[in-house]
Amino acid sequence: YTKMKVYNGENMKGKDPSAKSVREYRDHAGFDEGMSGYSLRSAFKVLSETFNYNADGSTEIAADPIHLMTVLIQQLREEVEDTAKQDKYMEFINDYLKPQYKQFIGKEIQEAYLESYDDYGQSLFDRYIVYADHWIQDKDFPDPETGLQLNKGALEKELNKIEKGANINNPKDFRNEVVNFVLRAQAKNGGKNPSWRSYEKMREVIEQRMFSNVEEMLPIISFGAKSSEENQKKHEEFKERMKVRGYTDRQTQRVTEWYIRSLNND
Repeated sequence: YTKMKVYNGENMKGKDPSAKSVREYRDHAGFDEGMSGYSLRSAFKVLSETFNYNADGSTEIAADPIHLMTVLIQQLREEVEDTAKQDKYMEFINDYLKPQYKQFIGKEIQEAYLESYDDYGQSLFDRYIVYADHWIQDKDFPDPETGLQLNKGALEKELNKIEKGANINNPKDFRNEVVNFVLRAQAKNGGKNPSWRSYEKMREVIEQRMFSNVEEMLPIISFGAKSSEENQKKHEEFKERMKVRGYTDRQTQRVTEWYIRSLNND
């Protein structure tokens, strides 16, 4: 997957430490790379069928990865007679394409669900920096919201809540790294914290925390009767924010329902 992104011209060093350059990938693959596998003619046919998937008189002219995967699976079953090769291609779809798309569309949906996504992320980031800075210095933190003094043990718990699920191997090094980054940014910014999106590793930690409780958003994003007028209003606002991101109403329903089913299948 990383190799595919690099071939697409993307810099993956920040996301995957093992990422290589295009030249290294090509040298390793050899001169006959791309001379076997699924044919280009079949690939164009799949793309054409994907865009024609809803050719039912609808005014919507659009395609999405869910249709693409559906058509691709149909084509593989019809055209690839070699069972081993068909299994290999199906493995690519199920083990790589579906999980990657689930991660992508989950983020799209979750960002559209959170009305104040950026404000919430920045607030979480600012709080993490304060906690981590006091934890590093072994200083109590007087919480202005509760009036409580948070000692190092209490700060550790709060930091763990934010870091949970982010696969941080060495929290001590990570906290020092993030705080040092912020201090350098503050020195250039008149003491103001940088955007929570400005540091890739920390952005991933915050997004992981923000999206950890999926159950809360299901009543809002799901399509069907709502339990209250307020939930219905939030649902309509969610659809509008998805529209701003480029999704038609039909696509929003399709990708949302696919995402919810994928969660239930985990």
